[in-house]
Amino acid sequence: MMSLATVVMIALSPCAPLLAVWRWRGGWRVAPAVPVVGIVWLVVSMIAAFFSQTDSHTLWKLTILAAGLMGLLYVGGLWLLRYIFGAG
Repeated sequence: MMSLATVVMIALSPCAPLLAVWRWRGGWRVAPAVPVVGIVWLVVSMIAAFFSQTDSHTLWKLTILAAGLMGLLYVGGLWLLRYIFGAG
């Protein structure tokens, strides 16, 4: 059984790139879209794999969590670059 912290992390880790796409302007808006596209591709491929064979991906929660956390680190690095260059 998953803990509440795991459920919250799975739900919120893709939110940082989405929030950055929504709030940032100009060229900075395009950069956080990279993990958003990656996470969407991951979810779509996992759904396709599930419908082809139901037991094909039993660790889907962990996979989404890992992808979301990588996106979170990526957006954190972008935020640091924005801070250094004075864009936000």
